[in-house]
Amino acid sequence: MTEISFQLRTLEPLKGAWDILRLFGSTSQSIISADEIIEHLGLSERTFSKAMRRLVTKSYLQHDGDLMYRLTDNGRNLVHELQAYDDEMRDAP
Repeated sequence: MTEISFQLRTLEPLKGAWDILRLFGSTSQSIISADEIIEHLGLSERTFSKAMRRLVTKSYLQHDGDLMYRLTDNGRNLVHELQAYDDEMRDAP
């Protein structure tokens, strides 16, 4: 089994962070509003804010104003890693 990177491990305990990355990986939209993320994932405002603050601070997401967010190149790489990890976990016996 492949080990996840330090970047993903540090985000794992933060509720909602992996789910937000998964959402960006599952859509063709390049920009997603805070309201869409909260509604789609069923996050509280507080959980969303904590996760988003970490994702933006770590430069995985970029805040585009008007509560709109987009993946950075670093974020895109992390999403691909998370998708590979999820695929591996799904295929594990």
